[in-house]
Formats: sequence, C-alpha cells, structure tokens
Amino acid sequence: AISYTWNGSTKSAIISGFDANLITQGGDATATNAGTYTVTFDLVDDDNYTWTDDTTEQKSGTWEVTQATGSITATSDSVTLTTNALYADVTLTYNGDGTITPSSSDTSIATVALVSGSTYRITAQANGTATVTFSASGTSNCTAATKTVSVTCNLVSTTLDNNDWDS
Repeated sequence: AISYTWNGSTKSAIISGFDANLITQGGDATATNAGTYTVTFDLVDDDNYTWTDDTTEQKSGTWEVTQATGSITATSDSVTLTTNALYADVTLTYNGDGTITPSSSDTSIATVALVSGSTYRITAQANGTATVTFSASGTSNCTAATKTVSVTCNLVSTTLDNNDWDS
C-alpha cells in the first residue's frame, strides 16, 4: 500500500503506466489530510477484457496519509533581557496545522505576545527567570508539540541598593 506522512501538501495515489483507454481510475486518488483512502479501477470494456484473475468487477486498494509528528523550533532557546534591551523577538518554525499558544511560567518576570505571523515578543517585567512555552495543539494531521525558551531578566532597579554593582 502507498503511505505518505502529512505535510500539508496534496498527496496522490494515481497509478501511471496503464492504458487509460482500457482502465479508469477513480475514488480517492488525491488527498491532503491524514486518513485512509480508497482508489478504484474499472475496466472500460469489460465485454472484451478481464483482469488477470479473469474477473471484470471493480478493483480497489487503500492508501494512507499518516499523522505527522509535531515539531516547533525557535530562533533562540534562551534570551537575556536587560534595561537596554527590554524585549526580544523569537520566530518559530512549526510543521503542523494546530494553533500555537504561548505562555510564561511567571508573568511578573516576563510576558509573551504574538507580534505577527510566527514571531513572538518576550518582554521583561522584573528581575528574575522564567520559561516561555509555546504549545501547539494536536490535530488529526499532526501531533501536539511544545518548545520552551528560557528567559533571564537583569534590569536596573530604581532603588540603588537593589542593584548588583559588581557585574
């Protein structure tokens, strides 16, 4: 049986090399989504032709597009934010068709929001560390996926004694 892994493009079970004047192909010859499909073959002239098994009935076969394993990559695995660079943009590459939801482990330290397309902005709120997680929901075409980005925020405090002057 023919098997493809889903990637968002149209897949085909069209068989070549047969005489279209003698055989017609039908059923699910192309598909985009994950699933199992049936392709059919009929003799055009079943009065004068038979299959190799001496029958004239329609023949069919199944083929499939399997669910892909979800994967998210980011332009950075970690970011350090400072008073001079209060935010960093991270661009994601995602191979699926689920919805990506960003979250911060501590929004009092760092927040995250969509800028546009697949670019997200991580913004410092206070000194400390946080983890930003990008979660993609699973679908029938692609499994769920996550990507984490470590965030360190080193900001100058308006209270002089709260600053580390040695670094």
